[in-house]
Amino acid sequence: MRTEKGPEACVAAVGMFDGVHAGHGSLVATLVGEARRRGLPSLVLTFDRHPLEVVRPGEAPRSLCSPREREARLLALGVDRVEFMHFTPELREITGEEFLRRLRERYGVRALVVGFNNHFGADRMDASGARAAESRTGVGIVEAPPLKLAEIPAVSSTTIREALAGGDVETASRLLGAPYSLEGEVVHGAELGHTLGYPTANLRPSDVRAALPALGVYVVEADIPELGIYGRRGMTNIGRRPSVKDADGSVSIETYIFDFDGDIYGRRLRVHFLRRLRPEMKFTTLPALVSQLDADARAARE
Repeated sequence: MRTEKGPEACVAAVGMFDGVHAGHGSLVATLVGEARRRGLPSLVLTFDRHPLEVVRPGEAPRSLCSPREREARLLALGVDRVEFMHFTPELREITGEEFLRRLRERYGVRALVVGFNNHFGADRMDASGARAAESRTGVGIVEAPPLKLAEIPAVSSTTIREALAGGDVETASRLLGAPYSLEGEVVHGAELGHTLGYPTANLRPSDVRAALPALGVYVVEADIPELGIYGRRGMTNIGRRPSVKDADGSVSIETYIFDFDGDIYGRRLRVHFLRRLRPEMKFTTLPALVSQLDADARAARE
């Protein structure tokens, strides 16, 4: 918010905040508390795309939530305002000190809450360097204590992606503070599930860069907001359908929702991953596939 004299003074935090995981939640709690102590609004400045998409596009990580979801989760944690910064080659080239001055001039930042691994600018300025430059930037530095969970030395988006890549959705969900989920539109697929007695909803994620759990079958809970359905138990297969003749090798996300019979093509579906039942398997006959699906359904219901 701007006034006639410039942007309104605030306390801020800057970062990707991908997934808005438990570590981010701890930092945001420090941010909100510091803002209240100073009698100022709290602001989270987050990037509209991962910096690596500009710096080294081929190495940019998959996202844990969309920008829209990120904003909603941050606001739900008590932040007064969320703004997106457009990460550009020009922004990449400025120094940490220049970046901090820009935060004060453009956003009114008087104090910046930083985490254990925050760095700023092309020169990778850390918290101690930012504190030493305070008289020149006008931005004070407040360090948030790092969040550590049992057996996990540092809670990070990278750790969560690694857990998902290994199919360990339980660890990923613990670090996120809620089950990892995918959201998107239900689209038409091969519709083999109807023939097998397991009609599935084929999900096309809204975020094309969304991180996918490892190939396999998962216990899930499904939401269909347009129908007022939330938390309906089911099972989801993420895979290349090796048992299906003429499968093109692309990854599909197919969810069988228990005790539900309805046409949901074109509707929004969110799938929350609770536990991995097994890796993807290839079956030589359809009866063998159905037998395994029966066993998966029993395990998922339990």
